[in-house]
Amino acid sequence: MSITLKDIAKKTGFSTATLSLVLNNKPASIPEATRKLILDTANSLGYIPKKKSANIALLVPDLRNPFFSDLASEILINTKKHQFNLIISSSNGNPENDLQDLLSFLNAGASGIIAFFSTGRSQDARLRQVIRQITEIHHIPLVLMDRNQPEYNCDAVCVNQFASGYLATEHLLRMGHTRIGCIAGPDYSDAGQQRLEGYRSALEEAGIAYDPELVFYSNFSFEAGYQNLDPLLKKQVSAVFAQSDFIALGIYRRAQELRISIPHELSVIGLDNILYTTLVVPPLTSVAQDIPLTGRLAVEALISRINGSAEPNRNIQILQPELVLRESVCKYRPKH
Repeated sequence: MSITLKDIAKKTGFSTATLSLVLNNKPASIPEATRKLILDTANSLGYIPKKKSANIALLVPDLRNPFFSDLASEILINTKKHQFNLIISSSNGNPENDLQDLLSFLNAGASGIIAFFSTGRSQDARLRQVIRQITEIHHIPLVLMDRNQPEYNCDAVCVNQFASGYLATEHLLRMGHTRIGCIAGPDYSDAGQQRLEGYRSALEEAGIAYDPELVFYSNFSFEAGYQNLDPLLKKQVSAVFAQSDFIALGIYRRAQELRISIPHELSVIGLDNILYTTLVVPPLTSVAQDIPLTGRLAVEALISRINGSAEPNRNIQILQPELVLRESVCKYRPKH
């Protein structure tokens, strides 16, 4: 039978956490005599440490969404540059899958993890517990994407999502629209809530009261745009802020079926600036997230942790979005 940390713990009396620090040569305030005892005991018992693989794991909510598939491609390019393989898993928007996939990455011996979580607030306590198991007990670095809670004690690469929602809404306001609908992500999504706060702030700065009846919560999918356009049109909106380009594509499809002209009868603005924004007619105005830069920074942050060259404190990188003007928004024209 193979020797485990529990076997060494029984022999030495030290915790498995202390044993892991010593046997993995991690920086910690452990007396030299203790280190020597642990190492000597491990050698005498024939302990063979489990080596981590040359794999980096990536968790995303939905690979069908072009934003996440584009991001995964950028992360793959950058992991190859550093001679790591990439394992990709999609939670399909299911918070339970977030937890299961993280544990699967741990069991697979991944050297590091990059994670976009679907997990909602009700699962946060369990998520923190699993992240602590991965990062503090097994010492596998994890980089959070679009989630910057200090309690996770992980590096993070985020886009200023408040600014994303603000930029989109401000542009529609500048074009004269005052009744602006919003198709948002799930109400537990941190990114979605920040985008909604930006939307709300821009409206209130323009002297327009926030109307919750013009906000439809769904997810960031094509179906969300397709299914929610009809009820929004009943609210007499002249413009829609879609919290993702994928949502906007669903709006385009349903508008086409209803013979509603974009932008002359309905202005639409998306978010992410995926490739498809330039392929639809008319081309979609969108708030761009720099996907290549996001992928590169996430991999670089993780590699520096794996190599032990990162600063001890959390590395938080917040990127600013940019409005990309195209032809899906026009000046408001009152209906006669």
